[in-house]
Amino acid sequence: MIFICVNTPTKTTGVGAGCATDMTAVEIVVKEIAVNAKTGAILVEKSTVPCRTAKLVQDIVRYALTSSSHFLRTGLVISDILLAR
Repeated sequence: MIFICVNTPTKTTGVGAGCATDMTAVEIVVKEIAVNAKTGAILVEKSTVPCRTAKLVQDIVRYALTSSSHFLRTGLVISDILLAR
């Protein structure tokens, strides 16, 4: 199990400043986890986050796994991508 416990302050600039959650730290950590976690790892979100964060995490993990070239082997790209899903 990998616990995601990061600071999620209120945004101070841009759209939602003063009321929306700054998800920068969550996004950075999830990308790092996607690249380094072993198959079967379970992610647990323990930070105060808005609704639909699980979908954001899922999308980041899926994108990071399918776009990370060091997971792909010459001649086996398609099978490696399918295995990563």
